[in-house]
Amino acid sequence: MSLLIEKMQTFIDKISATQFLMTYVIVWVLAIAIGYFLVGGFYVFMMCIFMVVGALTIYKYRTPPIRPNNSTFLMPVFGLIYAGFLHSGLLFAPELIHDKSQATTITGIVPETRGHHRTSGKRARDFYYLVIDGSRFHCDDDDGYDACDKVYAYHGQMAKIWSHDGLAYEIEINGQKIYEFNAQLDKFKASQYKRKWQLIWSVILFGLPSVVFYFINKRFIRGIEVIDESALQAQIQKQQDFEKFKKQQFKCRVGASGQTWRILFGGLATLLLFISIMVFFAGMKMGAGVLFIVIVVFYYVAGIPYRHAKQEVDEFYQMADDNDMGDLLDYELSGFYHHMGVISWVGLIVALLVICLNLFIIIMSFYKNHMSLLMMGVILLIVLLALVGFIIKRAMNDRDWALEE
Repeated sequence: MSLLIEKMQTFIDKISATQFLMTYVIVWVLAIAIGYFLVGGFYVFMMCIFMVVGALTIYKYRTPPIRPNNSTFLMPVFGLIYAGFLHSGLLFAPELIHDKSQATTITGIVPETRGHHRTSGKRARDFYYLVIDGSRFHCDDDDGYDACDKVYAYHGQMAKIWSHDGLAYEIEINGQKIYEFNAQLDKFKASQYKRKWQLIWSVILFGLPSVVFYFINKRFIRGIEVIDESALQAQIQKQQDFEKFKKQQFKCRVGASGQTWRILFGGLATLLLFISIMVFFAGMKMGAGVLFIVIVVFYYVAGIPYRHAKQEVDEFYQMADDNDMGDLLDYELSGFYHHMGVISWVGLIVALLVICLNLFIIIMSFYKNHMSLLMMGVILLIVLLALVGFIIKRAMNDRDWALEE
């Protein structure tokens, strides 16, 4: 026996993480496929989840260091304890009687409908019973749902019931046996026999491989580098602090001027969106299309400060990996909007507002066939666009002079 164990340990020491993963998946797929026919869907569904968790754990062994987690491979065992004893009801299965004389006899009027009981809590369940003379009965011990449905066709009539531990072994109405003692006893036996063998097969198919893989995993990870938790936490904290600092630098590169630029163009784009909706419902679909194009342009322009700041921060840290470049906060802001004076901002805001109003006038003139007003609008639009271009160009020149100094 010791020789066999030694050979297995030598084999485990030689296999790679990929081979371990393939072996694990193949064994579990075969076990689950067989278990589907022998133990039922609930067990199989639960084991599929555990198989995925175990496979992901082994997959991480390919790129050490790792975080050891042997308990993952024992999860199916704990699942079997729950499913086999608690969920299946085997632990609380009623004791069967084998003679009719051992049963308790009750008589009463058959109700019109079955009784209902709902448990409380997050996992509330519904149970249905045959209720006669204040006592509850069900005709199958599998899950407590069978409410003896055959008897309700005789509602209002007198029924005689032979029962034990809530199980109805025989029900007689007007001399007619609706449920017969021996047939019920055979059904109860078959149900308990089936659940016992489901548990046995689940232990063989799922429990034994779990224990085997637990010990294989314990041996396998001995030679793999393990994560130093304290060092890992320190590295995570350092990375979080770094990302926080980068966000602060990003906000500084955007600055108040960048935020103003974004609010200005974003607000005007939103205003044009409402205007385009009104134009569309007024039947001027081409005009709405033109406004939609302008809206897209405005939204794109509104994002310039954010895109520019992100590019600056990323490029700075990419170059800082190989060079000592100091602190990004010491560098001059390079966005042209940072170099616009108060007069330039006022001129830009007024020009853009007039452009939006002028676009609406141009569209209305086109549909109303006011060609003279249309031409005046187009000329004014060209002049305003030239003014906006002049303001931006001047800000760029001021930016270039500041960066050269």
